[in-house]
Amino acid sequence: MDKPYSTLKSALILFCLLLGTAGCALLVLGLLANNFLNSHNVQSVSVGVVWLYILAGSCILLSCLGVCGAYKEKKLLLRLFLGAMLGGSVSLFIFGMHGITASAQIKEGLSGSSMPDVVRAIMKNEQQRTNLKVLEAKLGCCGLTGPSDWETDGGHVSDSCLCPSEEQQDTLRCANTTYKTYSRYLFNGREEITHTVSIYKEPCGPVLLDFVDRSIKVILGITFGFAITAMVGVMLSLSLIYSMGATEQQSGSNSNIPFHRFA
Repeated sequence: MDKPYSTLKSALILFCLLLGTAGCALLVLGLLANNFLNSHNVQSVSVGVVWLYILAGSCILLSCLGVCGAYKEKKLLLRLFLGAMLGGSVSLFIFGMHGITASAQIKEGLSGSSMPDVVRAIMKNEQQRTNLKVLEAKLGCCGLTGPSDWETDGGHVSDSCLCPSEEQQDTLRCANTTYKTYSRYLFNGREEITHTVSIYKEPCGPVLLDFVDRSIKVILGITFGFAITAMVGVMLSLSLIYSMGATEQQSGSNSNIPFHRFA
């Protein structure tokens, strides 16, 4: 005979299996994102990728805990699952609210009055300059605010800003610019050489801002989505614990009813 809470038990097991599946999907997504960054020679690990790994691992572990607690009907495991899901839901909501604030600050940094400070900080960091060069070559742009950003790097634009020969006639994307170099010392000073090159006109700042904006929206969507999902797990586990307790109490009451033998 099925127990009164068998439906809740099955529902919680199904929920945990779906949660574990979502965790595996997030893990695969994080690996793909990490491979994408490595293939584009971006050495620094994205905060979003690390967050995906943490969230994926948490979902898989909580899924195993919830399935074991529901299947074996262990109140201790179910209470641990309940507490973890409740704490996770609150943490995700807090993280999401901080993410919204950080998103506004990042957008301000990439488009506001602090942009020159951001450019100087990037140009002083060798790794960040390398990442910018990769971004320029892939997106077809030059500098964060324009080619002048590279004046701090030897006084001329990076080779990653150069337009390929087949695109140099496209005046909407490319434009000619000149810069000077000094080849060697002469008796009367250094020999000055003027170079004319075709570079991308569009700065990378707007393109990067759009990419960051979409990435943050995806991360926030995942965060709030799992926060709401965690609350569903809280309600299911709480209902199951209550139903198990009520059933045990009812069984105990029935066992205390005296049995009268009639002659």
